[in-house]
Amino acid sequence: LKQLPAAAPDCPSPAAAAMQPAPRRRKASFQQSFAEAWAELHWTYGPPFVRYLVVVYLGIKGISFATMTAVMLPMFKALGVSGESFQLASMVSGAPWAAKGWIGVLSDCFPVGRYHKRGWLLLGACIGAGRRVS
Repeated sequence: LKQLPAAAPDCPSPAAAAMQPAPRRRKASFQQSFAEAWAELHWTYGPPFVRYLVVVYLGIKGISFATMTAVMLPMFKALGVSGESFQLASMVSGAPWAAKGWIGVLSDCFPVGRYHKRGWLLLGACIGAGRRVS
């Protein structure tokens, strides 16, 4: 076996260097971190894709979720539905949201159109909004 050269006395071994604590950084505020993340998102993916994400997540999903959560309980009370049936309906209407991980895997494997994410995002948002309304 070939012997490795000895490390210089002022250079710690890799194992010793790994044991050293990381230098402490000043913690950035939430607004500063959010602004940096937002700028990086715009730079990496471009403004059209970021606008598309905002429309899908805040527009389609956000509005449908807020509307359905505000309307479901009074509507079911007026219809005389039991609490157990209300809970079941709430869980079934939330199933598309729970399936978003599998939709992400599908979008990576099978692109819709030219895009891996865009078509699946729109399809998933529309199905989720449709399921919430029905």
